[in-house]
Formats: sequence, structure tokens, C-alpha cells
Amino acid sequence: MKKYQTGLIFGKFFPLHPGHILMMEKALQTVNELYVFVCSDTERDQKLFEQSQMIKMPTRAERMSWFKPLAQQYPNLHPIDFNEDGTPTYPNGWLEWSNRVKLTLAELNIQPDVVFSSEPQDAPLYGEYFDLPVELFDPDRAKINISATKLRNDPEQHKAYLLDSVYPYFFE
Repeated sequence: MKKYQTGLIFGKFFPLHPGHILMMEKALQTVNELYVFVCSDTERDQKLFEQSQMIKMPTRAERMSWFKPLAQQYPNLHPIDFNEDGTPTYPNGWLEWSNRVKLTLAELNIQPDVVFSSEPQDAPLYGEYFDLPVELFDPDRAKINISATKLRNDPEQHKAYLLDSVYPYFFE
């Protein structure tokens, strides 16, 4: 029997990488359903792109498409396109952002009972704003030593961590 019924993961996935996938796979071992909020913000994402070594900026639809193979492999993994435009930037805006998440959850009739994250600084805030337990996964990046920031900033050094689907956003 699974420990939880319904879990949530939030992230930019800019880009999706093996560390994200491992966290989702581990979460799926403890939940019946996993909803992954693929968070976008037009201005923030543009800045991330401009400050990166990416050669092509992925659209929201393209970022969502990176999840198709996972959703096919794991029918209980549900990516959600979540637009954060208009909410104050991180780390501010938790109340407004969480209210928007709660509205989306209500609209989709999703009743989560756990949040998964690899970001220890976010755990208390997830707990506070969602009143849910938070399961941290590999916050030290010991299992897979990669982050989207590392990939964006130095894709050549971290090329081994680029998924086939995200490779064209970094190299021709």
C-alpha cells in the first residue's frame, strides 16, 4: 500500500533533467497519483533564457512535451501547465501563488496530501501555505549532481545530463 494518495511537485523544469525524473520516480513509489506543476512566468523565463547558454528558448508547450514520455511510462504522473504570470517573484508572493495553486487544484478536483521537493528552503513554506507534509528528495544533489541552473549556465560541462528532448535547446 502506498503511503499517500496524491502528491504534488512544483518546478520550472527549465530544462527537465535526470534529477527531476529521479525525484518523480521516487515520489511515484509512495503515491497513487502525482501531479507535477510545470511553472512558467513569461518575464522570469525570458530572463533565465537570456542569462543562459541555451540557443533556443522553449515555449510552454515544448516544456510540457518534455513530460510526454514520462506520462506514457507512468500513467499516474500528470504534468500540469501552470502559468505564474502576475504573481510576485520568488521568494515573495507565496500567498498569492499558493492561492492560485489551490484554485487550480479545486478546478481539477485534486486533493493532495503531500508535496515533494528537492529545495529545503521551500519545505517550510509548502507546509505553511498548503498545510501538507513535505518530503524532501536529495536536497544535496548527492544522487544526481545536477541542477537546471548548472545545465543552463554550462551545458558543455554537463552535457551528459541533457535529455535527448532538451538537447536541441542547447546545441545544434
